[in-house]
Amino acid sequence: MKNALGLLKLGLLASFLLAAQATLNYAHATTILMFGDSLLSGYKLQPGESVPDRVQALLSEKGYQVSIVNGGVPGNTTGDGLARLPSMLRQYRPEVVFLGLGANDGLRSLPIEVTRTNLDAMLSMLQQYGGLTIFSAVYFPEGFRNLYRPEFNALYPELARKYGLPLYPFLLDGVYGYPEMMLPDGIHPSAKGADLIAKRIAYYLATQVLNR
Repeated sequence: MKNALGLLKLGLLASFLLAAQATLNYAHATTILMFGDSLLSGYKLQPGESVPDRVQALLSEKGYQVSIVNGGVPGNTTGDGLARLPSMLRQYRPEVVFLGLGANDGLRSLPIEVTRTNLDAMLSMLQQYGGLTIFSAVYFPEGFRNLYRPEFNALYPELARKYGLPLYPFLLDGVYGYPEMMLPDGIHPSAKGADLIAKRIAYYLATQVLNR
């Protein structure tokens, strides 16, 4: 009887320790909000194929305790992003925000000053919020639907300098222009393209953020 009680106590203690360890791991997980548009959201991809999903999987496979929030909404402009960023910060309280917005502003030929004002407001908000901001560039290659505008492409380096942020490369670098990396629309990444984008972001996070 005593042996049975001893084994029961040991079993309960082991269960308690496992639960405590799980709670500890969860408490130390880093929440990363990937905030953007359809380039991040997983537009026309299968569940698990979006950039945030792949980043989550890649980092988890390496043993990192992270919680990646998919904050990508198809069609969002910088104005849309500015309107919804406060609620996303309140809801998820991320330690890291990956900001990648502006492509739809360019596609819709919105005034440069509008895009600048919205991005500036978001970066200011994130600076006041605290945590770490990763600012991803957006640019249009020459000849892309006749929307190539040096002043648009210059916005991102300009704002990165203003806020003292390193400028993360545009998400479609090395993806745009490669048919196997893009959906038939020629604008959004395919599952293969999204995987490449995610591998780059996961590597950046692992080497520049999570191991600091």
